Amino acid sequence: MDYSHLLRTAWQLTWRNRVLWIFGFFLALSTAGSPFWIYGWDADQSPLLEYQWDGIDNPFISPSQLRAALDELARLIRTDIPAEVRELIVNIALVVVVALITWWAVAAVLHYVSETSTITLVQRQQETGQVDRWRAGLNLGWSAGAWRLFVIDLLLRLPLALLALAWLALSAAPLLIWFAGDERLTAATIALSGMLLLSGGLVLSPAAAAVALITPIARRACLVEGLGPLTAVRRAWSVLRANPGPALVVGLLVLALSLLWSLLAWPLLALILPISISTVIIGGLVVGLPAAVLIVAAETLEAGPVVFVIIGLLALPAFLLIALAPLFFLGGLVKVFLANPWTLAYRQLIGLPLRATVAPSTVKQATGLATGD
Repeated sequence: MDYSHLLRTAWQLTWRNRVLWIFGFFLALSTAGSPFWIYGWDADQSPLLEYQWDGIDNPFISPSQLRAALDELARLIRTDIPAEVRELIVNIALVVVVALITWWAVAAVLHYVSETSTITLVQRQQETGQVDRWRAGLNLGWSAGAWRLFVIDLLLRLPLALLALAWLALSAAPLLIWFAGDERLTAATIALSGMLLLSGGLVLSPAAAAVALITPIARRACLVEGLGPLTAVRRAWSVLRANPGPALVVGLLVLALSLLWSLLAWPLLALILPISISTVIIGGLVVGLPAAVLIVAAETLEAGPVVFVIIGLLALPAFLLIALAPLFFLGGLVKVFLANPWTLAYRQLIGLPLRATVAPSTVKQATGLATGD
C-alpha cells in the first residue's frame, strides 16, 4: 500500500469535494465541534484545593468527618432550604436533564447520519468517478446505514465501557473499608485502590486500542460492502487478521495527523480570530435580541424561573452554533480528512481499486455552482 498516495488522495477528496464539507460541519457539530484541546488548567490554582477544612490538619479527611459533613448537608437540605426552593431546584434540574437528553439524541442522529454520508459519498465517488449532490448525500446518510453504524458502536464499545465501569467499582471497593470507620487503614486502602485502578488501566488500554482499530474497519465493511452490524464486525476482524500491518500503519497515521492538528489548531485559531469575533457578534445579535424579547415577555407575564431556564437552554445552543461556526467548519474539514484514509485503505485491503482524484467539473456540478441547485 502506497501510504503517501493514500494521504494525497484523501486530501484531494477532502479539499475538492465541497459536498463533504457540509457533512463534515455537522459531524464536528455533533461531536462537540471544537477541534481544539483545552490547555492551561492549573490544579494548584483550583479553589477546591485552597479551601481550608476546619479541624483538619492533614490533606486526608477522616471517615467520621466525611459522614458528619454528609449529615450536615442532609440537615441543611431538609431544614434550612424552604420547600418551595427545593421544588424549584428539582424542576430546574429536570428541565436541564431533559434538555441534555434531547441534545444527546439529536447529536447522535446528526453524527451517524453525517458519518454515513461522509463514508458513502467517498465510496460512491471511488466507484463511479462522479461526485453526488448534497441532497443525494443526505439521502445516503438518512438510511439504514446510519442505524447499522450505531449498532456497530454498541457491539464494540458497550462491552468495553461496562468492563471499565466494573473495574472502576472494584477499584473503589477498598474505600468502603475506609468509609466504614477504620481510620488506621486509610493509607493502605488508598494504595490498594490506586493499584487496582492502575492495573485496570494496563489491562483495558490494549483492549481499547484494539476496539479503536477495528471500529473504523467495521464501519467501512458495513457501508462499502453493505453488511449488517454483526457481519461487518466479523468481516473487519478477518480483514484485520489478514492485513495487520497496513491497518496498524493507517491507524497510526490517522492518530499522528490528529495529534498534529491539535498542535496546529491554536495558530489557526489566531488567524481566524477576526472571523470568530464577527460570528460571536452576529450570534449575539441573532440570538440575543429574540431571547431578550422572550425574557421581557416572560417578566411581563410573571412567569416562573423555570421559563427563564428554558429560554436560556434554547438560546445557548443557537448562539454557540453561530458563534463557533468557524471552529465547526475547520473541525469538519479535519474529521473528513481523517475519515477518508480509512475508506480508501479499506477498499485497497479488500482488493478494490483506488481512484486518484476528483474532477473539478464534477465538483462544480455537485455543489450546485453550475446549475444553481
